[in-house]
Amino acid sequence: QTGANANVVFKLAHAGDILERVMAPLFHVSDELVGCEGYPAWPEFLGTIQRFLTDFIQTIIERKQSACLNLEQFVAFLSNAWLSSKVEGEWKPVAEQLLSVALSTLSRIIVNTLQRSEKARHTSTAEHSLLAQLTGLLGPVLQSCFNRGGRFKPTLTVPCVAGLLEVELYLRGVKDGAASEGGSRDVQGLQHHDLYRRTCIEVLHQ
Repeated sequence: QTGANANVVFKLAHAGDILERVMAPLFHVSDELVGCEGYPAWPEFLGTIQRFLTDFIQTIIERKQSACLNLEQFVAFLSNAWLSSKVEGEWKPVAEQLLSVALSTLSRIIVNTLQRSEKARHTSTAEHSLLAQLTGLLGPVLQSCFNRGGRFKPTLTVPCVAGLLEVELYLRGVKDGAASEGGSRDVQGLQHHDLYRRTCIEVLHQ
């Protein structure tokens, strides 16, 4: 997404549509990718997806052209992907990993963007609402892996859980009227505090 022709792609399609078109095929074949989890290249594959999402979402925000609308569209798409996986009744570990990467990446980018602007912390209600939706999605996705006895993957789970915690602490700081850097780091009272505790226990057991 860099260089003289970086904006050409946005003349061909809306940013939200592009994100959907990239991720939808991955969810579609997620069942067929289950056997690939054990390969050494799997974390690199997820990392590639994360880097693409990071660069592309940052470009969307920097362009400041319907950024919230495009990101809301992407969150709605991810929410539908999560609901679809639950309706079908079968555990879809790859789909959950894709969701974890996408949701945590988007959450962190939005928080980092808001933290760079003191004014935005107090006025960006649309972004705050979007973050609340993201925590409401990412928490259950990560919790599902624990509840179903999924194999703990530190390189994936820890950054995603840390991202969720970062967003929750940020939103609590906004609600309390305090800057996120100076707010309380106590996880008690947070929506997903049990998930943070269980993650710490798993890390200590590794």
